[in-house]
Amino acid sequence: MYKAGKKIYRKCLKRNKRDIWIFDSTVVTLSAKLLTHYGYQIKSSKNKKQVKYTIGLKNGFPEKVNLYDHKSYNSEDKVLGETIIGTKIRKNSIILFDRGLSSRKFFDEITTKGLLFISRLKKKYRIKIVSEDTSFCKKKGSPILKEREGYLYHPHKKTKHIYRAIHVKPKNWDNQPRKIDKRVKTKANIRLKSAKNASKTKEELINELLDEEIIIVTNIPKNQLSAEEVAETYTQRWSIGPCRKHLTLDVPPRF
Repeated sequence: MYKAGKKIYRKCLKRNKRDIWIFDSTVVTLSAKLLTHYGYQIKSSKNKKQVKYTIGLKNGFPEKVNLYDHKSYNSEDKVLGETIIGTKIRKNSIILFDRGLSSRKFFDEITTKGLLFISRLKKKYRIKIVSEDTSFCKKKGSPILKEREGYLYHPHKKTKHIYRAIHVKPKNWDNQPRKIDKRVKTKANIRLKSAKNASKTKEELINELLDEEIIIVTNIPKNQLSAEEVAETYTQRWSIGPCRKHLTLDVPPRF
């Protein structure tokens, strides 16, 4: 049944030169009564256990699923890193994953293997800049603020390879209507509890979130994908969640 469905689904997809792989993970919390001998304990509760699983989607179709029941797999670097490395992926493919996987060591490992990826960087990141392009502001309608190329640090050790850090405008920077979804409200509530935000209102924190630029990282050379195309390709990662609305570009990927 799975193979038959997959065959039909493939016929509906456009034939691209590259496969797009999307990797993500999530935690499932269930009653300890249901998971008597499986899962691991949550720190905040003695009555609940949790399991974690990762999924790999190839061109929109699930190809890889792993299940973890040990607390050592709480780390996204460990869970997603092992899943991606353990998956057979063609070298011409593009791998998408979120900033939960931030290990620079993994970036180097996947680059050394000849695989291509697009992910996100946290707002504060360290880079030894080799080149920087700020000419995007001259391009009418470009969503890109600037692009840097260089060696990343984590925390103090420099990467072996050079990566591109692409700073992208959030959608509302171009006078688009502000859409405050559940994800933004949840993040604002978390920041509201932080001591450094004691003087800020929830509304101010929501506005900060809406105005935050998105920083995308990739090892794909410029001659293969432009900064706009990299950003547009990454939006496919959000097709598995509600975050896709946060960034909308109109540049079709050159595959």
